Amino acid sequence: MEQATAENTPEQVQSSVETLVSDGFDSTPPFFHALVATKDNKTIGYAFYYFLYSTLEGGKKMYLGELYIMSDYRCSGYGGRLFEVLMNVAKAEGCICMQWHVHQSNTGAMRFYQRYGAIDLTEKDGIHNFRMEKSAMINWLQNHK
Repeated sequence: MEQATAENTPEQVQSSVETLVSDGFDSTPPFFHALVATKDNKTIGYAFYYFLYSTLEGGKKMYLGELYIMSDYRCSGYGGRLFEVLMNVAKAEGCICMQWHVHQSNTGAMRFYQRYGAIDLTEKDGIHNFRMEKSAMINWLQNHK
């Protein structure tokens, strides 16, 4: 919730502890993996990631769903260390790349990732990301039988 509040999107939070536990720990295989950053036994950040496969690019990708560091701990190296762990996981898993989205207003995150050599595919390849909400899927399927 802290991340959603920081990004001015608290109304978008729909996940629950029960769903996270079920999808991340009770599923085989898990739908996602998580890393937690701590300092003095306090959680100060986290990362959620999962794997995709690209037939076009010919290999496994790591998709970074979220990387978040609490505001009091930013610019102190914690985000960088967490991101480096993610890069090592992607390398160990044989991933051809890591991929993620950044909101256009989050220029600090864009600069952070670009310092590591990440490229903005919107600018480079003109790629636009699409999403179909569950209600739209159901509506389409019901109306196009």
